[in-house]
Amino acid sequence: MLNATKLRKTSNILGFFLFAILGGPILTGFIIKFINSLTKVSFLENMTLMQINIIGIIIGELFFLCTVPRLLNVKINDPELPSYHSKYIFSGFAITTFLTSIILLIIIYLDFLFFRGIISSTVPDISTKNMNIIAEIFMLSYLIFIAPILEELIFRGLILNSLKIYGKWFAIIISSILFGILHINFIQTFNAFVMGIILGTIAIKTNSLIPSILIHILNNGWKVIILNILPKFNLSEAMIEKITLLITIILCLYATIFLIKILSKKFNNIKYYIKNVAVKKYILFFTSPMMSIYIILSILSIIFTIIGIARES
Repeated sequence: MLNATKLRKTSNILGFFLFAILGGPILTGFIIKFINSLTKVSFLENMTLMQINIIGIIIGELFFLCTVPRLLNVKINDPELPSYHSKYIFSGFAITTFLTSIILLIIIYLDFLFFRGIISSTVPDISTKNMNIIAEIFMLSYLIFIAPILEELIFRGLILNSLKIYGKWFAIIISSILFGILHINFIQTFNAFVMGIILGTIAIKTNSLIPSILIHILNNGWKVIILNILPKFNLSEAMIEKITLLITIILCLYATIFLIKILSKKFNNIKYYIKNVAVKKYILFFTSPMMSIYIILSILSIIFTIIGIARES
């Protein structure tokens, strides 16, 4: 029996604190500006918008992790005994790379076909080329370790566990949608959603966050290394592109074989879920006041970003 009241309460709480994560950079910016108005602090004056946003997001995510467990009476870790295996880490990483690469290619193709590349240009620049050593270390640490760990604790930890009582697939799909929306970027939203489905499935299958955290670190890490670390070894762009292509092909071939094997076994289960999906649960969840506000504002942010770049071009 669906407890609609409890589901709406959960949705409102998650919506509010996800909104707080998005509001973190704005609040952080105001605080830094206020401190600078009272006393000039050199490193605060030199902080870029990207650095302020990252600090704000970290504060918002820590606030989420410290508050939501008590409000929803849920734990980050599943009390069941973990049963993860190393095979899930490489397989999950390969499938994530394969599916997100396909999505990226499709979106970029359609973008340049119809929108002159405007949507592609909204993806945040994660290059550390013009940063000083301290800023570079902070940026790389955030992208490779801090962001994956905090995001997995929130989405595959708290959010997934708080929704599992309404069905495992419901929890996986909802947590993935929320994970995608949090990125406030058209391309990253789709990629993060697909990645969320894979990581959520593995988290439930293994009863552990360790595989999903490691996959997330690998997913972020190899892109950051290719973009920011390999150029330091005086490798040409052509060589870096060849290395990237080779790694991508190997991962995609493995993922294709693995997916064919899995889907042939699970096809009937997937077909049954789609046929019997409880639409009412999704409507109840996404129409709660705070969740509606969070989603609407997130979508508007994506739209305004695209419009802003379109005007500049």
